[in-house]
Amino acid sequence: MDKRPEAHFKKPRMEHTKIKHHLFSETLKVSLYIANNMARNNKYMNFDSYAYIDLFAGSGKFKDDSKGSPLIAVDIAANHLKYKGNVFNKIDLIFIEKDKQNADDLKKNVGLELKKYNLEILKNLRVQIGDESWEKYDIEKILNGSTWGFIFADPFSTELKLDNLKTTLKNCSKYKDILIFANFNTLARQYARGHNNDIQRICEFLGISENKLQENIDFPETFIELLKNKFKSIKDFSIGVAIPISVEQKLRAMDYFYLVLFTSSVMVGNMFLESYEKEIEQYRSKEKSLFCNQDDEPLLGLIKENKELSLYKIWEYYQQNFLSWKKIVNDSNLRVPTLKNITDIINNFKNNCLLEIVADEKYFYKKSKNKIGNIKPNDIRSMHDLKSIKIKNK
Repeated sequence: MDKRPEAHFKKPRMEHTKIKHHLFSETLKVSLYIANNMARNNKYMNFDSYAYIDLFAGSGKFKDDSKGSPLIAVDIAANHLKYKGNVFNKIDLIFIEKDKQNADDLKKNVGLELKKYNLEILKNLRVQIGDESWEKYDIEKILNGSTWGFIFADPFSTELKLDNLKTTLKNCSKYKDILIFANFNTLARQYARGHNNDIQRICEFLGISENKLQENIDFPETFIELLKNKFKSIKDFSIGVAIPISVEQKLRAMDYFYLVLFTSSVMVGNMFLESYEKEIEQYRSKEKSLFCNQDDEPLLGLIKENKELSLYKIWEYYQQNFLSWKKIVNDSNLRVPTLKNITDIINNFKNNCLLEIVADEKYFYKKSKNKIGNIKPNDIRSMHDLKSIKIKNK
């Protein structure tokens, strides 16, 4: 990766960036889709808009014409407005990029992208491009103008101050999803150098004092925990995944970058995990299974210890740590904790008479004989569903 933000987009898009953009794209799509359905089904309030904000937008395009997050967001929003079931009168896209050269390129690239769509679409698609630091914009006011939304923070290094973002979102985050990209390799290098400026930047990024950083440092665990817990008070789920690095256009199976989703939507969180699983499957050997061995699965011990757990607590348990790209790719017993994978484990143990599932019949398969009494992961839509399914020790 180039060390200068203005030069980053002058090169072809790297393999690890493709992974990041795929996760970003699929998560934004489902966030918009779910918000649309919730708005349509609410008969008592008029929620007619959706706001997407990119705090570090970049230039929007790479040297090989691959699209960056702003152009991806334009396409997703425009295609949603074509959707017959769309209920939003407008979708606001706010792209912020403080680097002047990148901001100028972004305006040009977004303008060219918008020309692909007809006037009927464009009248409901409002695009704003800012060329200063995101802290200089009234993000809270923008977000409060729309019930639904998505915030993407993809800083080049340590430009993001998490406490500033948390303060901004504190009163307007209920129906907004937050996705943050973090270059933990950069943080590790800065910490190892130990220069005062480097330490200060890390502290500002994580929102902690220098004393606390020095007392509690355990890289990468401390950084990961601090990041995941930062938005715990305003969002129900924090799901973090590691992304590898590209060297000479080839991926190295190591945990180099981290992408963290903060959401209160089970479906948004699950799509994020499913997208991560798809990316990992491309790099695993075909003979390796996504199903773990019974003896290696911690769920049975967890159930025995607690006697009974809701599916909500089990899902939360599997997400408590960052998912390691390196470990999952190289260990056939590990799997991404999507709802399907977790319910597959539960159903398998239930069919082997190792545990019991207690839930309303609407959550179970009915038609196929070999599926009778097994949980239907596709019918789990909300936190209420997760909490209503109980798993008991037998």
